[in-house]
Amino acid sequence: MTTVELARAACLILIAALMVVAVIRRRRWEAWLRDMEDVFAQHGVTLADHDKFRWVAKPVEASEVELEGFVEGLLPPGADSERVSGASSSRLKVPLPGGGLLMIPPDLVEPLLGPLPPVPRVRTGEARFDAAFSSFAQGGEPPRWPSGAPFLSPEDLAFLQAHRMRWLRWNDDLLEVAFAPRTPADAVPLLAFAQALRRGQQGRAASTPPAAAPSMPVVPVAGLEPEEQIWFFFAFGGVMMFSAFAPHLFDPLKDVVSLHVCGVKGLQLSNEWALCPDGREVLGAALLAAAWIGLLPLLAFRLLRSLSRLDSPGERPAA
Repeated sequence: MTTVELARAACLILIAALMVVAVIRRRRWEAWLRDMEDVFAQHGVTLADHDKFRWVAKPVEASEVELEGFVEGLLPPGADSERVSGASSSRLKVPLPGGGLLMIPPDLVEPLLGPLPPVPRVRTGEARFDAAFSSFAQGGEPPRWPSGAPFLSPEDLAFLQAHRMRWLRWNDDLLEVAFAPRTPADAVPLLAFAQALRRGQQGRAASTPPAAAPSMPVVPVAGLEPEEQIWFFFAFGGVMMFSAFAPHLFDPLKDVVSLHVCGVKGLQLSNEWALCPDGREVLGAALLAAAWIGLLPLLAFRLLRSLSRLDSPGERPAA
């Protein structure tokens, strides 16, 4: 076997091993969900696996409130993806009659609303919150409940900041709040917060729940994470660049490729062709051979990383 054939066989073995590790992690996650069903139910929460958002949490009682666990590349409301980059986030969605409120970081005001926002900026009266977020409300006044109380109390604002809010939009009878990625345990206070808002809108007494999540067993990582999918995309792009340029720069690598595709050394390379000593055109085969060699260390590194995560205490689910 040539060096390239050995590298190809090793890459296929590593790919199979990565798939096995992903399956193990996925099964741990599913087992954790089953084991924790009653625990979350005691807190009034149902937690379910989700292909798109990793997990979704909802109140036990019938409700359209939900917390999407992991929304990849979530853009702020009305953002142009060419001007504003998205960020992986958790998103709380609360059906709530009314609207007309937007809270965003100051650096997003001009990209989202332009130099002259069409809606007046308002202040909540909480200095720490107003320093972190610019608030805009239709009519130039922060929304209030029918009782006259502020829609978001100082305790509510502190709660949102404690959970690392990224932005808030209340429009067309739907309240959406984006947070830095939350853990499943955080669903308990966040859904309690959402239910308190709904009670307040109904004119019922409601208080801000504690921001701290209940203590729960460690959550295992589920299968192939979105970040890892992105990593594979860029890794393969790097491998293609390696296969196109590395044989031009490193003679030992060019000799290895030549022995594989030509049977002898002496491969001649340019940006548009690759010729064996006997005159055969082998550009495609040469690029593929170099790609297998470039892919090998990347796969080995990724497998070691996945195995270390699999064996770490942070991924061991405890019932």
